[in-house]
Amino acid sequence: MNKPLAATELKALEAQFPVTEPKLTRRQKLNRLAMLVERWTGHIPLYHRLEYASDIQLAAQTAHSSTALGLAAQDDVFQKDGLKGGSLLDVRNYLELTTEELHEFSCDCGGAINRENMAARIRTLAGN
Repeated sequence: MNKPLAATELKALEAQFPVTEPKLTRRQKLNRLAMLVERWTGHIPLYHRLEYASDIQLAAQTAHSSTALGLAAQDDVFQKDGLKGGSLLDVRNYLELTTEELHEFSCDCGGAINRENMAARIRTLAGN
């Protein structure tokens, strides 16, 4: 027969097995980033030669506030979900992207790109 747990027993279980909120999936993160990019009212600068940056270089560079990666770094939802820090490496790892995938929407080697096209590229990476 089952009996209800006492308050102390319940607290002990909660301490041993803390309840955490579910994390966003890669797809959810990228779709949110695409939405942030689309809603941004200013120009979104691009990085130069991003695809050649090492992890050490990405860790040393802070995501500029008006770039797509900077928008991600400043997003409250992403921060609550676990994004810690504002370096390019922090954002790349949180979004579960490779440097080559960052390059697809954040690099200037293909010339200028508008917000709508950038968001579309991000959604393609999300699998939409």
